[in-house]
Amino acid sequence: MLASTVEQGLFLEEAQTEFEFLHRFDSVEEWTQYMETHEYGDPEADRPLIEATRALMLQEQGEIVIRELVRAARLRRPG
Repeated sequence: MLASTVEQGLFLEEAQTEFEFLHRFDSVEEWTQYMETHEYGDPEADRPLIEATRALMLQEQGEIVIRELVRAARLRRPG
């Protein structure tokens, strides 16, 4: 939606940056709860990944990290 306002000329992009945002989870349950709450991924298609992660977390102490590339822009109205 925001990109379309720039394309239509309603706003001009003054500056932009990209950065990596890290989501950190201490357990598989916390991770899957986040996925469900934010409608992130497909629970059925992701089931093998979830089960593999659960098995790994039983063997090793650690955390689950999801890396997401985020774009931020400063916009202004033309004129």
